[in-house]
Amino acid sequence: MEISERSARLTKLKQHFTPSRPIRAAEQFVGRQEEIHSVLGTVAEAGQHALIYGDRSIGKSSLANVCGALVTVTNPSLKLIRVACDKVSTFQSVFERILERLDFSLDRQETSQSVETELDVEGNLLALKSGAKRRTESGVTRTREKVEITPARAAEILQSRKCLIIIDEFDKIETLAEKHLFADLIKHCSDDCDNVTILLTGISDTATDLVGAHQSIPRCLKQIKLNKMDASEIRTLLVDRARATGLTFEDDALRSIVNLADGYPYYAHLLGSKCCESAILRDGTRVSDRDLQLGIAGAAKDSDESLRSQYLRAVRSSSLTKPSVDLLLFAAAQCPREFTLEMLQNKLTELGVSVVSPRLSTQLIRLTTDDKGKLIKARGHGYFAFDDALMVPFVRIVTRAGY
Repeated sequence: MEISERSARLTKLKQHFTPSRPIRAAEQFVGRQEEIHSVLGTVAEAGQHALIYGDRSIGKSSLANVCGALVTVTNPSLKLIRVACDKVSTFQSVFERILERLDFSLDRQETSQSVETELDVEGNLLALKSGAKRRTESGVTRTREKVEITPARAAEILQSRKCLIIIDEFDKIETLAEKHLFADLIKHCSDDCDNVTILLTGISDTATDLVGAHQSIPRCLKQIKLNKMDASEIRTLLVDRARATGLTFEDDALRSIVNLADGYPYYAHLLGSKCCESAILRDGTRVSDRDLQLGIAGAAKDSDESLRSQYLRAVRSSSLTKPSVDLLLFAAAQCPREFTLEMLQNKLTELGVSVVSPRLSTQLIRLTTDDKGKLIKARGHGYFAFDDALMVPFVRIVTRAGY
């Protein structure tokens, strides 16, 4: 195969496997039919709004993007607005960006202030030099201040609009007071804005953690928990994207990727991309077991930097303990999402490692601290869990890669 042809296949591969960004086009989206139906039904119902929440990299932004695209196809007069939050976002800053997309200009309050300026005899600002001759000139300075946007005022502006507003990464809004302002906006829009739907997305275990305990929210905010994808959906994702680049999978390789992805589209895209890349580089048309091994190694190396950093800090800081931290974490990754010390001990026994409960308890508690990477969190009542659920497949991948 010529270099140009191989390069073209690799370029096409990167267009279909996209671990670094959400899906934008509906035709590239796989599965989640129940959730899509739920979001579209919310948009169609006056007074209803929606919240999509779940683990990191579970597909929340992709679902919101695709639903937005589908809505505008069937309702072209509806304006789609998408804004993403960050650590410094506030209700004011987010809504100002929404207004920009609506081409709406806020009236600015103008204030004036009388000032007196000391000048020298030539009209220059006085440098207060000793003996300089002075004169005083009066004047007025005017400044334009931003108008504060309240939830009621925001809803009033939106009343005459027809739009779907996607507010992505809402978990970045950290203060309860700011969250309540957004909740108030949703309440006002539910009462007064029949043609406006607000769709929030964010990382959280519960809807309450994300938006706060606002009494009026449950009746007008559809809460959509996004769980892991089914194995059949992950398999379809992999097969369809590989086929677009002229590739198929050997059965064992496909099965292994599906298992390692563990229902996360992020890992399906990452592993699929790396394994298919290996096959293309050897001018193959079928992803083999050899491609699988190289792909797993590549995925371990190129996984999310925060995951790799946390994992390495934990493993390198405790290399002399028994069982080793990497083995302990691998055993924990085979346990249910929330596990007890006894469950972990039993899993280690299955792996051929015997350890007494007090030592295991000490090691586990150490992994809940910042200096050990804070990979584990205590859930109460004797249960533990990975602090970031995305760490579970990562641990399995790096163990398989011998990382």
